[in-house]
Amino acid sequence: MSVRPISEKAAEILFNRFLLQSFPLGSIQLFAPSSAEEFRNGYDAMLVGFSSLREVYLQFKAPMYSENRGRFTISSTPHQHLLLKAYPPRSAYYVAPMFRSLAELNAEQASVRTAADFLKNFVCVEVAPLPERLDFFHYVHPSNHRESPLVKFKTPADGSTRTAVHPVSGDGWVRGSALLTKFKAAEVGVHLDLNNCYPQVLETPESPGDAMKLFDLANNVSEAEFGVLVRIPTGKQAVSP
Repeated sequence: MSVRPISEKAAEILFNRFLLQSFPLGSIQLFAPSSAEEFRNGYDAMLVGFSSLREVYLQFKAPMYSENRGRFTISSTPHQHLLLKAYPPRSAYYVAPMFRSLAELNAEQASVRTAADFLKNFVCVEVAPLPERLDFFHYVHPSNHRESPLVKFKTPADGSTRTAVHPVSGDGWVRGSALLTKFKAAEVGVHLDLNNCYPQVLETPESPGDAMKLFDLANNVSEAEFGVLVRIPTGKQAVSP
């Protein structure tokens, strides 16, 4: 029997909530796109860290859990997958929970001590290294946080098999807690190129002054213009038709 333990919206809200509380107030921005914007850009949430001026794109997935096989399955959408693959390496991720039931989720929320402890229960799979055509992922619920969920994927070329056969390497996925650590250390995400976004205002933005320039920019343009600046993905590449 297969069940959907929690909804995609619940996974998205909880992941973002615990990730955001790991940063000082005012140091990070979350942008949640409209349905039309998600269709154009491929992600459910974009996070911008102002200290490093890097942004990361997250697409949340609600897995099905098979009690008989003891594994999760998340499916991909071709249009969305190609959009996410257009972002640079280490900037776009599929994010899915490892909770087998709502009771398990509630117990974790009641006992968690730190945000990172809760985020350990999420698998974040980098999109860039994946093939252009993808059917689904499989992963398991590890017995502890030191074990791997054994993330694998299936492509159309694998035929009619209902089992994912291609392992995602250790560099191709991280737990949510590791994604948080790497984002803080500027090891993931794409640099927010202010010159590229708004060249008539900033000509040669350089770190570490970029954050102050961004705040200065916010004070000198309209709210609508600034919203466009920080919401349009800066690292996206052209998608092949």
